[in-house]
Amino acid sequence: MTKTIKLLIPVMALVFFLNTFIIAGCSQSTNKSGDDEDLSFKIIDPSMLKDEKLLDWYNSSYKKRGSHSTSGENGYKYLIISGGEQPTGGYSMELVGNEKNNNSLIFYAKLNAPQKGQIVTQALTYPHLLIRIKAAERTTIKAQIDFPEKKAQSSQDHKSATGTFVGQIDNSSVEIIVDKSDLFPESDGLRVFRLSEQVKEFFNTNNANYKGIEPNDKIKFDFRKNENGQLEIVNIEKLG
Repeated sequence: MTKTIKLLIPVMALVFFLNTFIIAGCSQSTNKSGDDEDLSFKIIDPSMLKDEKLLDWYNSSYKKRGSHSTSGENGYKYLIISGGEQPTGGYSMELVGNEKNNNSLIFYAKLNAPQKGQIVTQALTYPHLLIRIKAAERTTIKAQIDFPEKKAQSSQDHKSATGTFVGQIDNSSVEIIVDKSDLFPESDGLRVFRLSEQVKEFFNTNNANYKGIEPNDKIKFDFRKNENGQLEIVNIEKLG
């Protein structure tokens, strides 16, 4: 009996060793992902872009609302997620998630607006994220962006006035000498107005809606107070 036990011990040890080896081999094979390779990404500062072509791509893209991607060297891809032009500071773009779907890598982001009562800089800003991704050439990079909803304003919120067009300060704002009225009791008051997205088209010479309004033209315009408390023109016409 004792001799039988002595013979069984090394046999059992050998069986245990073989089972462990087989299990370990199976475990390694299931960890291999085949074509579904690991993906890594990092939010980077634009100063990290040293390649001239990448810098040109970045400078021509980060102000445009939406997502923009390109390929770089060493297997890297780059993605800009942009909130577009915003009227003040206090806006930020936040990455909230990502997922791999076949050969597509999708990033999810949202644009955060300033909190009510928050002190912000009164200057145009362009909130965005720059992401560097290590991925195969065949991988498509996409982004879905959640923009904060703006309160719809009815035409009853609009006011009308007349005045003399002075000129554009930039693509988003103009100066007007407003005629005296109940809304503007001061005579010949020079005021700055923001332009709504639709009205911006009226000043774009390459747009079919260009209205040819020039300095010193007499104008009539409709305006409202936008969500940032700024006077914003929603329609404008040349008089005479």
